[in-house]
Amino acid sequence: MESIILQNLEKFNSDIFFFFSEEHTFTDAEEYFPKRIKELVRQLLVAYAENYDKQLCEAKAERKEQGLVIERKNDIRSIYTVFGKIDYKRTYFRNKKDEEYCYPLDDFMDVEARERVSHTVMKNLLNSATKRSYQESVNLVTDGNISKQTVMNGIRRSYVCYSETDFKRKIDVLHVDADEDHVNLQTGKSSILPLVCTYEGIERNGKRGTCINRIDISEYGLTPDELWDEVSDRIDGRYILDNTKIYVHGDGASWIKKALDYLPNAVYVLDPYHKNKYIKASTAGMKIEDCRKFEERIRKSIYEGDKDELICIQGEMIDAYPERYENILETTGYLISNFESMHIRYIDPEAKNGGATEPHVSHILSSRFSSRPKGWSEETLTHFAPMVAASTFDFTRDNPCQTVEIGIKPLAKPKKTRYQPGTLGLSDPDISVSNPIVYQNTGTYKALKPFFS
Repeated sequence: MESIILQNLEKFNSDIFFFFSEEHTFTDAEEYFPKRIKELVRQLLVAYAENYDKQLCEAKAERKEQGLVIERKNDIRSIYTVFGKIDYKRTYFRNKKDEEYCYPLDDFMDVEARERVSHTVMKNLLNSATKRSYQESVNLVTDGNISKQTVMNGIRRSYVCYSETDFKRKIDVLHVDADEDHVNLQTGKSSILPLVCTYEGIERNGKRGTCINRIDISEYGLTPDELWDEVSDRIDGRYILDNTKIYVHGDGASWIKKALDYLPNAVYVLDPYHKNKYIKASTAGMKIEDCRKFEERIRKSIYEGDKDELICIQGEMIDAYPERYENILETTGYLISNFESMHIRYIDPEAKNGGATEPHVSHILSSRFSSRPKGWSEETLTHFAPMVAASTFDFTRDNPCQTVEIGIKPLAKPKKTRYQPGTLGLSDPDISVSNPIVYQNTGTYKALKPFFS
């Protein structure tokens, strides 16, 4: 091993001296040295790997104790690393104890069967893919030397696991923002992708605000109960909530209000964006002076907590503009149904220290999932949405983990179920029918034909 290292270093020194012996620009040097250094590292990695394989072959006593017998030598394996692609030779062994075959060098190199990229490269690809497209990630991390399909396969085999902190903290206030993004599926339909952000208030720096200790959670395909059950577990893993006041901010959707069933001491707060949106919409199409008058009265009724006044305003608006009956009834009805969640912002100062639901969705989900025309598969969304929300993670095949990490799920062979003819696609041969009507264009034949085609 030492002689191989020395040979590569001597060749590297020779190339460096030769480079400086000729006339080159500084730009030439910037282009040459990274390539030459990566080439040197690739050579050393191959030597390091093959030396391990050689030592294993020569350790006959240890191999005999483990039951390892050499089956064949010099099988070539290619793997793409952060320094580029390397090709190394390895030995194929048979274990006499369990009659299984293996490449011990692959385990030493931390690569699984059929993997073509290293652990570090895959981690870098997935981190990059949370912010940019698969192809852009491939170009950035591997100079376009692997396919974007590799990135998608890595995502679909990955999961985000969450672990509790070393100790739980007591806090007085916790804010929970909830909203959803609308993503396009490959089926041509659209679907909702929820996002829940928890934080301990907003720290002001001039006009800008920063969420304190923010955690972002996004899960695709869960019911509201399953989603809030998971959010509740995440919160319980970080905080002691005995005397904590929780403010749930949202747009009034039923799935968001479901949080009140899972979070203790929680109150619902309508975010100011939707409050202003529906106030403006309720007076749309009116004369300018009427718009100003009704809008001012609506805001005053909310400020004073006079719900009956808002109901009276609704009737006056309908009387003044009967042609806008449906619009007024819908918009003011929204304000009436969320009245308490709007008024709380005027009687509880802490309720104002949160509620940035729309910016959260825009910066975290929309920038990756819906701001550009894309078609997502439900399988990819299930794995990818938690990764994008987590923002920072490590990449490991182990589970559980110390921090928010990404893990590789083992590949599972799909189960093959064989169905017998005449069973209507059922696996139980006792539940079967026969088709006595063959090639006759009757109603019975049309109804049963799909089961026998």
